[in-house]
Amino acid sequence: MSYASLIATELRRAGVNLHTAGRLALTYVRSHPRKFGAVLLALLVCGVVVSFLLPTATDAPIDERRSVSLTTAQETGVESVIAIGEVRSLREAEVSVGQPGRVIGVYYSLGDFVGRGAIIAEIENSRERAGVSAGEATLQKAKSGVAAQSITEGQARAAVESQLGSSRATLASAYATIDDSISRKTDDMFSNATGIRPTLNIVTSNSNQKIVAENGRGAMSPILTRQALVNPYKLEETRVAQELDAAIKEAADVQTFISDLLQTLSGSIATNGMSEATISGYKALANAALASVQGARESMLRSREALIARRADLARVEGGLAATGTGQNADIQAAEAGLAVARAGLEQTLLRAPLSGTINTLNVTVGSFITPGQPVVYISNAAGLEVTVFLSERDIGSVKIGARAVVGGTTNGTVHKVADALDPRTRKAEIRIVLPENAPFVSGQSTTVAIERSATTQTSEVVLNLRSIKITPTGSYVFEVVEGKLRARPVTLGAVRGGTVVIESGVDNNTRIVSDARGLKEDQEVLVSN
Repeated sequence: MSYASLIATELRRAGVNLHTAGRLALTYVRSHPRKFGAVLLALLVCGVVVSFLLPTATDAPIDERRSVSLTTAQETGVESVIAIGEVRSLREAEVSVGQPGRVIGVYYSLGDFVGRGAIIAEIENSRERAGVSAGEATLQKAKSGVAAQSITEGQARAAVESQLGSSRATLASAYATIDDSISRKTDDMFSNATGIRPTLNIVTSNSNQKIVAENGRGAMSPILTRQALVNPYKLEETRVAQELDAAIKEAADVQTFISDLLQTLSGSIATNGMSEATISGYKALANAALASVQGARESMLRSREALIARRADLARVEGGLAATGTGQNADIQAAEAGLAVARAGLEQTLLRAPLSGTINTLNVTVGSFITPGQPVVYISNAAGLEVTVFLSERDIGSVKIGARAVVGGTTNGTVHKVADALDPRTRKAEIRIVLPENAPFVSGQSTTVAIERSATTQTSEVVLNLRSIKITPTGSYVFEVVEGKLRARPVTLGAVRGGTVVIESGVDNNTRIVSDARGLKEDQEVLVSN
C-alpha cells in the first residue's frame, strides 16, 4: 500500500487521528521531495489561472477625487475674539487705613474668609486706645454722679469764654489747612481746578475713578468759597458751635475727596508728559494733605467736645445743680461725646472688613508703614463674578455690549461693559463679562475667553480663515471649483487676526471658495460635498 493510500485510510476512519496523518505526510515529503514539489507547483499554477478567469467584486472603477466643501468669505471669516481674562468679584472692596502708621498686628492670611466688620490688621494706636480708656472712665465717673471739680459761676463763665476763643482759633486754623490742602497741594494736578468741570491731568486705566476724583474737586469749590466768607474771630457765641459742626462735616468731605484722588493716583500711568517722578510727587502731596485735614478735623472735634463740657459746667453752676440729676445728665452727655471722638480716632487705625468675603490681596505685614488711601487689602465675595479682558485696538471695535462669550471653554457669559478709551501705554481697552451664578471660577483666576464678534463688524470687510488660503513663494491663493477642477484665484492679504486674515483684494464676501486649501493644487479634480 502506498503512503497516499495510508493517509486517505487514516482520514476516512472515524475519530481521525490528525497527528498520525501529519507524521505520515511528513515522512512522504522527505522520501519523495521531487514529487511533492511538482504537486505544489501545479496547485499554484491552477490558482493563478482561476483568479484571471473568475469575475471579482472590485471590477468597478475607484473614484480617487478628493472631497472638498465650499464656503463664502462671510461664512468662513466669522470667528470669536480669543483672549485671556481674569475673574473678579462683582462684590468687592479695597481696604485702607484712616491715618498713617506702622502695622502692629495682622490677624488674617491670604485666602481667609472674613466676616463683615472683622479687624484684619491694625497700626500703632496706643494713644488712641488710651484715649478710649480715659473716655470710658470719664463716662463712668459722670454716671456715678461724682463731680470732677467744684467751681464758681465766675470761673465757669471764664472757662466758657476761654474755650470760645480757643474754638475760634481752631476754626481759623482748620480753614487755612483745608485751603492749603486743596488750593496748594492738589490743584496743580488739575486743569481748570476752580472751574465748573475740573480735569485731572493724569492718565489712568480706571476712567470711572478719575471721574469720581474730578467730581470731588468740583464739590470742593463751594466749601472753599463758604469758608472764605467766614471770619471765625467775629463769630457770636451762639454761632461758634454751629460753625464747628459745619466745618467738621466739610472736613470729612475734603478727606473723602483726597482719598478718592489718592486712589486714582494709585492707578495712574506714566506718559511722555507725566513722569513717574511727577506722579510720586503728587501722591506725596495728597498724602500730606489728607493727614493735615484729618488733624484739623480731629482738633475741631476736640474743641467742640470741650466747648460742650464748659457750657455744661456753667449751666450746672448757674442753676445750682452741682449735685442734681440735671447736672449729672450734662456731665454724661459731655463724657459720651468725648468717648465717641476717642473711639472714632481708634477706628482710623483699624483695617476692618466692609463686607463678608475672601481676602484675595493682603499687602501688609507687621512692621510695614502704610498711609491713608493706600489699598492694602482686597476682599471679594463670590456671590457674583465677572471676567476682565483687555483687547487690542483692532479687536475692540468688533465687540459690543450684550455679545455672548464663552469663558473657560464651557461657561457662557455676556459682555456688559466696553471701555470707551484705550490705555495709552498698552493700547488696549477693558472689556467686562458677567458670569452666571455658581460659575466654576474663583476671583483672581485666569481663564480663556472667546467673545463673539458683532454682526456689523463681521460684514464690514472680507475676512477669511487661514485654512482657506494657499500661501506659496509666488503669492497667496484661494481655490474655486470650476467644472469639477480647482482654479486658483490670487488674493492680497492684510492684517492677521488670530486664525483669520483680512483680504484686501481678490474676493468679496459672496465668492464661494474651498474652505480648506491644505494639500490642494490647481487643476486637481475634486468632489464638492456641500
